[in-house]
Amino acid sequence: MQCLDNAIRREQIEPIRLDSKKNRLKLMNDSFKALIREGKEFKYAISNWGRQSQHLKGVKEYKEELADMVIVLFTLAELLDVNLGKVIVDKIEYNKARED
Repeated sequence: MQCLDNAIRREQIEPIRLDSKKNRLKLMNDSFKALIREGKEFKYAISNWGRQSQHLKGVKEYKEELADMVIVLFTLAELLDVNLGKVIVDKIEYNKARED
């Protein structure tokens, strides 16, 4: 997927090895911080509901920020070799059957 390649090219992620617990924990911590940062940007964009994206023509800023949050999650999934699409579908199906 292109998310990881873009993050490495833009030096948002160090191409660290995932063969040690320390490296995996650092990656997860850094990714969580990035997700929180994008969440704050999304919250700010929601408070400016009508504002247009400076980067994407014809797109509202809150939509772009929501996409950024998803991109962070996809990048983390790539790094951890998680088929996020499959896990999401499985979780939706599980939630459909939940009684609580």
